[in-house]
Amino acid sequence: MLSSENRINRELFDEVFKKGRTFSSKFFVVKSLPIEKGKRFAFVVSASMLRSSAKRNLLKRRGKYILNLNKDKIKEKTALIFLFKKESMKSKFKEIKKDIFFLLEKNKNA
Repeated sequence: MLSSENRINRELFDEVFKKGRTFSSKFFVVKSLPIEKGKRFAFVVSASMLRSSAKRNLLKRRGKYILNLNKDKIKEKTALIFLFKKESMKSKFKEIKKDIFFLLEKNKNA
């Protein structure tokens, strides 16, 4: 589970979603926005994409676990929203991890 200091609240979520810069990869679309302090992130899996809530939660838990272990790779003062694509439904943990690292590097260089 994400600590409260790393979660995106509803107001910030809407702001990042509307104003954030977009990056894309094989399994994710990422919205990124600079914030005043901290590192915040969220994972979104559409219910229309994946009907089973257990499978949606599994994907989100995998993403959160990867980012919790690698918080140092996230740029300071950044809010990130990871939107899962359909291709990610059948992906393995290692593939998701590799894709997240790719997007974090892309965000650092932007």
